[in-house]
Parts: sequence; structure tokens; C-alpha cells
Amino acid sequence: EMGNYSKEELKTIVEKGGKYRTQGGQVFAKVMEKLDKECDTIFVSFDLDSINSMWMPGVSAPSVIGGLTS
Repeated sequence: EMGNYSKEELKTIVEKGGKYRTQGGQVFAKVMEKLDKECDTIFVSFDLDSINSMWMPGVSAPSVIGGLTS
């Protein structure tokens, strides 16, 4: 189950062997699974500005809400 977790909470989840995905991450995983069966090579590119500045400080146009991480 996903929620709005702090960096510390997510770090604890990962340290204890847990996994998490954002809603966008869940969709992305499904797409990648399908493409993995159909393609020999997959190239993925995305704009770091689409990630919440809490997770990606230092980008040229930081997003407070971040489309991929909110």
C-alpha cells in the first residue's frame, strides 16, 4: 500500500527489505514488463524536473509537487 511517506520512512522500508512504488511507478513497471517481452533493447528517458524537489534537489526548474513522485 502506498501513502505519503517521509524519506526516513522510505529508507526504513528499503533497509528492512521492503519495496515501494508510486502510482506512476506501478504503471511504469507494467509497461516495462510488457515491453521486456516484446523488445530486445529498451531506452528510457524522463525529465528530472518531473520529480518532487524533495527527492531531486538541484534541478534547473524544481517542482514542489512533482508529477512522478506525488
